[in-house]
Amino acid sequence: MGGKREKQKKERRVRIIAAATKFFNSKGYDATSLSDIAKDAGLAVGTVYNYYPSKAALLPELKQDAVGHLHERFDALTEDPPGDPREALGAVARVVLTQTLEWDLALGKHLLAASFTEPENVGSHTLFFELAAVETIRTLLEYYTKSGSLHIALPIETATEAIHAAITAQNNILLMGDAPDYQHMEFFLKQIDAQLELILYGWLLM
Repeated sequence: MGGKREKQKKERRVRIIAAATKFFNSKGYDATSLSDIAKDAGLAVGTVYNYYPSKAALLPELKQDAVGHLHERFDALTEDPPGDPREALGAVARVVLTQTLEWDLALGKHLLAASFTEPENVGSHTLFFELAAVETIRTLLEYYTKSGSLHIALPIETATEAIHAAITAQNNILLMGDAPDYQHMEFFLKQIDAQLELILYGWLLM
């Protein structure tokens, strides 16, 4: 019985996400209502609310479907790190900013706004993206301290937080810009590179 119920929940989520994707692409996020999504998914509005209490709550799942390869890119970095830790950490930043441009920019802006206005609906879900980047940064710092490229006394947790904050700040500025594109991305990556130099100053052993 439990297996059947879980299967039904999964099927409903798939239908809701498919309907949301359809309407967000055709009508736009602002013009779409949960009633539109419910009708297209063949479900009652109340049922949709049980799964997603707001439109914003749909966004993390849509993004996860669109950029599910994020972990693959991060794994490639940690499995075969470049010789220079600055290059590796800059590559983490490139992955983060690239996935921002690869996903729907309008929806990305709504998701960023909702992380402040509806943290109860989207906050925990956006951790998927945050934790992936944080864990990759931490893993790389641990690797480079052990390999001798960074001083063994480097406070890894503090450095991880500082690097992640620098990447997140530049990523958000890119996203909220008037016309974010790959040319703008290169500018923000240079800003991150400069911040990495400051964060790692005195800790590099190469």
